[in-house]
Amino acid sequence: MRHSVIMLAPVAAAALIMTTESAQARPFSGAYAPANWTFTNNGGSGAFTNDGATLTITGDNGGLAGGQNTDYTIAAAAAGTVTFDWSYTSADTGTYDSGGYLKNGVYTALATNAAPGSGTGVSVTVNAGDIVGFRVFSFDGIIGAGTLTITNFNGPVPAPGALALLGLAGMVSSRRRRRT
Repeated sequence: MRHSVIMLAPVAAAALIMTTESAQARPFSGAYAPANWTFTNNGGSGAFTNDGATLTITGDNGGLAGGQNTDYTIAAAAAGTVTFDWSYTSADTGTYDSGGYLKNGVYTALATNAAPGSGTGVSVTVNAGDIVGFRVFSFDGIIGAGTLTITNFNGPVPAPGALALLGLAGMVSSRRRRRT
């Protein structure tokens, strides 16, 4: 019996490390439900909608020149990969506005007014607690807002049994210490 107790803690710990899931019933649900996200608009007229399936972020068009960010962010619930599909449109011209994603404050533009478009299967590797999200940037704040639409969002979440395994590993370790 003593031998099996010694082996159980490492097995439980290994199972815990390997138990994260990415699949969710709805794209923005569970740990990534709309209520868990943070909307930040640094002085502009930007807005968002998130119905649990589709996120739409509209950037600034209120005439505030000098660079307005409209951000929608959340802390990653677990280590893994965030994936999503996107489309970006704007009535503005040039490269004054753009839409893209954020990871720990670093912005990656996916499209600009001069090159609007869409893409599928974007993958971003994250650690638990990394701040991830989306941004529409407006340099001029006039002639039309940029709009970024996110669908098929999927973020890593702890597996349902991960916390139970952690508790089991702790109990076995505790029991082992008391016997010796």
